[in-house]
Amino acid sequence: MDDLYCLICYEPLDQEEMFPTFLKKCKHLFCRTCLKQYVSENVSQGRIKLASKCPQCLKKSLGNHLLKKLLSDQEYQRILNLQLKQVAPVENSDEVLKYCPSCDYGEFIHPKAERFNCLICNIKMCPSCNSQPPHPGMTCREYRDYLATQAEQESKEPEVAIEGVKKCP
Repeated sequence: MDDLYCLICYEPLDQEEMFPTFLKKCKHLFCRTCLKQYVSENVSQGRIKLASKCPQCLKKSLGNHLLKKLLSDQEYQRILNLQLKQVAPVENSDEVLKYCPSCDYGEFIHPKAERFNCLICNIKMCPSCNSQPPHPGMTCREYRDYLATQAEQESKEPEVAIEGVKKCP
């Protein structure tokens, strides 16, 4: 391995110290540290296509199996969610892609679904207006009107006197 070099840092590859990673599809070789840093940096900046390709030729996919080995669980989940965002809807499918506004988790749901349950942060919300909790049986407009009516009624209700507490002047 004396004459093999990482194609990112150009340092000689030492099998024991640098853990070389060979990409079978394009036959490029990198030290694991450099490849991990390359992928992590691109994931953190949202460059999913770049993060998923060989850094040398930019043609062959690294594959999710290798990405899972290189990335932390959080980074790997982020790359899966970003990949999911790039998926085009399947023809003749009724489902639409809904994302959690809190953690960016994505899932295909029926367009008339009355609730969306995020599997990552466990938030339950309306898939249309993101209100928490969801409002099954009411349209988003009906629910907004209902909340406005509730707020208006609460503002008109007289304050209940608490025994032993004087009213402010």
